Amino acid sequence: TIDRFPLSRLIARGSMSEGYLGVDPKIGKHVAINLLPRARSSTPAHLDRVIYTWRLSRQLKHRNLVRGLDADAEVDPGTGRRFLVLEYIDGPNAQQRLDKEGKLPVREVVRIALDIAHALEYLHHHKFVHRDIKPGNILLAPDGTAKLADLGVAKYLAGATELTTLDQGVGTPYYMPWEQTLNSSLVEARSDLFSLGATMYHLLTGEVPFPGTTEAMIADQKRAGEYRPVRTIDPTLPPELDPILRKLLAKTHTE
Repeated sequence: TIDRFPLSRLIARGSMSEGYLGVDPKIGKHVAINLLPRARSSTPAHLDRVIYTWRLSRQLKHRNLVRGLDADAEVDPGTGRRFLVLEYIDGPNAQQRLDKEGKLPVREVVRIALDIAHALEYLHHHKFVHRDIKPGNILLAPDGTAKLADLGVAKYLAGATELTTLDQGVGTPYYMPWEQTLNSSLVEARSDLFSLGATMYHLLTGEVPFPGTTEAMIADQKRAGEYRPVRTIDPTLPPELDPILRKLLAKTHTE
């Protein structure tokens, strides 16, 4: 158990936390418990980022965003480790689906993209940029709803953030736009749309639009702004998709 929450199994492991399936005995429902590693729990910058993430997940409420629950980055008295309580989504993330199936059906990709676009519309309206849209951060609920997770590197555009020292090096190279590759502070709402386009491309084809084995190789392709249209990979895809992706994946905002 962590605090009052019985844990049943590990559901995710990342560099910043471990995720467990738990039960909230107050409501009798499953929750996700993110447990911070002991070695990093006392690091002020890391703890600031975790608390920032948790507060955003509570503050920003939308059906296509994973919600934060319960109290603020509490310390479990038994282990001394900090933990967060989040909405549990009983389904895989889109990356897991890709790993299993290679690519997803067009109808499902469009539905996922629309759900994430609604989440981004909400975030952008509240002056936040997510900065890490990718298949691994899209959770797929049993009813087909897609939910955007991980606000850990979200940036507030309406004012200075107290976490500017962590702005460098955020995002995932395969999906981030050119300006974020240069400096992750140089983002705006349009940057998330590029990442959504790269994610759609990957879900539709099983390939990333700008492949490479190093960040420099990936960056060179983005600088050139060239990628294979999806219908050259799979001619059975609807012709309407390439014009949409061409706008989303444009290197400059005027293209």
